[in-house]
Amino acid sequence: KREHCTQPQTKMEANLSILDFTEDLEEYNVAGLTAAVLDGGSVHEIVFGEAGRDRPMTTNDWIQHASFSKTVASVFAIEYFTNQDIPMTTGVNQIFRDIGSEFRLESKIDCPAEWADSLQLKHLLNHTALGMHYVFGIPREDGMASPIDLISGAVDRYEPLMVAREPGSSFSYSGGGFVVLQHLIEEMEKKPVHEVTRSFLDGCGMVDYSFDQSQQGTQSDGAPHAYGHTDDREEVPTLMYPPFAAGGHGTPAAMANMLKHLSIAYHLPQGSGPISHYTAKLMLGEESLLDKGCQDFMNSEMGLGVFVAKGITAEGEINKFMLHQAANDGFRGVFMICFDGPAAANGPKGFVLISNGDNRAMFMNCVVSKALLKCLAIDGMDWSKVDNKTFNLAGLKQAEIVNLGLKELVLDALMSAQDVDVSADNSKFAYVSQESNVCVSQMV
Repeated sequence: KREHCTQPQTKMEANLSILDFTEDLEEYNVAGLTAAVLDGGSVHEIVFGEAGRDRPMTTNDWIQHASFSKTVASVFAIEYFTNQDIPMTTGVNQIFRDIGSEFRLESKIDCPAEWADSLQLKHLLNHTALGMHYVFGIPREDGMASPIDLISGAVDRYEPLMVAREPGSSFSYSGGGFVVLQHLIEEMEKKPVHEVTRSFLDGCGMVDYSFDQSQQGTQSDGAPHAYGHTDDREEVPTLMYPPFAAGGHGTPAAMANMLKHLSIAYHLPQGSGPISHYTAKLMLGEESLLDKGCQDFMNSEMGLGVFVAKGITAEGEINKFMLHQAANDGFRGVFMICFDGPAAANGPKGFVLISNGDNRAMFMNCVVSKALLKCLAIDGMDWSKVDNKTFNLAGLKQAEIVNLGLKELVLDALMSAQDVDVSADNSKFAYVSQESNVCVSQMV
């Protein structure tokens, strides 16, 4: 192991330096992993294994963030539309009309035609209106398709995207909403979203992050890239994805920086960085949370662009976590950040974790997630509920494996009111904002 740090070693750095996931990589036949651990105002980076092509994973490696992209896109979109005085309850088709676009969402045959016009901006972000569960990767040599081609079904494996249920009526995971969101913003701005979002990302501390699909798996941005792998450790050809749905790529530390700002903005009226208090509360606040089938999907509620889970401590106090899963071909990930409650009293705690492996990487990520949560000593988790649990992939759809595995092997450890038999209340906790310090603990 080799460690280097920009400041004297803290207790968290010492705890992380003890962790070693080398044997887990070997057991699950996963190439490598890269993670950023958020502890108050500090981000600590750890890496293990290989980025691919016989090169060790480093903290500088960019890696596909897959569906984490949805959370980044949601933060940006809410800020974008709010700055233009467009509420998130505005009809999507109405906005297309107002900007002179010819595009309209349409209801599926045999569904009420008015459903299409009742679909609001918020429905694009909370998975309660459209289909297209996971988006498919597109080979680099084919060139990145436009969002309108994806929506119309003109691209291989993509079916026409239509409104097939009453907007807001039920949760069903949807990448399609974020393809429509991309198309809407590009129609309004007349330029690609990777250009539209650039200054916002930089303001969030995401210099090492991009939605630009032309950079996937290349060195054109000056950064090394990790390569995806199958369960047999064969390299996956680099694929491009719809940017807002699954196309973000960069370092886990960049993602952790944005989630730190989002967590702080949730508590502070002045917001944090370019993220307003209004945006954070709209994404994470109780008024936006819904179940409608989300608990079965991931033992959490759905906010706007992010899942929110709750763990109740033995004292009956609530720790709230923002979380999301990630699954592109050859990559699997999860982020889980405690943003409110006693564990977050001195700032957000949690991690952003991505592995360059496939289904077997999901199992390894669950092992690493439990170790990191234990290292962070976050209350509200009963590990005896999951420590000896198994998870069988038989009969599961490919698109269900990453979320159901995470639910069964990690998130089911969250304690409920029934587990502690007390009334939960976290209203007494004061939040202390801390400055960001980045410490690197690289393990090879």
